[in-house]
Amino acid sequence: MISIAREITPPSFAAYLELGCLSAARPGELDALRWPWVRFEDDEIEIREQWNVKVRKFTEPKYGPYTIALVGRARRLLSNLPRDSVESPFVFITNRGHHYTPSSRHHHRNRVRCSVGLPDMTLDLATRHYFGSYALNVLELEPHVIAEQLGHRDGGRLVVELYGHPDKARARRRIREAFDTVGNVTPLRIAKDETA
Repeated sequence: MISIAREITPPSFAAYLELGCLSAARPGELDALRWPWVRFEDDEIEIREQWNVKVRKFTEPKYGPYTIALVGRARRLLSNLPRDSVESPFVFITNRGHHYTPSSRHHHRNRVRCSVGLPDMTLDLATRHYFGSYALNVLELEPHVIAEQLGHRDGGRLVVELYGHPDKARARRRIREAFDTVGNVTPLRIAKDETA
């Protein structure tokens, strides 16, 4: 999906889509993301605002401001992002120099989605849910760690309910590996109840 986005959309939107997958930031939060909030020196991104389409202005994120990890691949992506001559504080800007909004990114998202043959889905499903599932099943991160990146305040409950679709074969493999690494276990002696 991202390689197709690089071919058929502006560099800013391809990077937007990729950062969404690497960071789990909500689309409205990426719409509002500003360069001063990308702290390269700390490998962190501050999520301070979102573009709220309902009220057509910037508001706090759903659960309030939070900070996310800037992973190496995302760091390289942002470091190499072309910065147009347009002076804009926003990380992702349209060809006209404005921050993205749902209407300005819909065209690009739809072209990518159709090109790779995906059914109609929200941008959240394509990026945020991807991150949650990848972090849980492939990276095998704990739900409470993933919840921190998602900006949740529930200790990982929502990750397990919504984003965690554990791979059953992977779960069985992990169980076998855990037992194999423990080695031979000495069976416990069965104590007989002498009073019976």
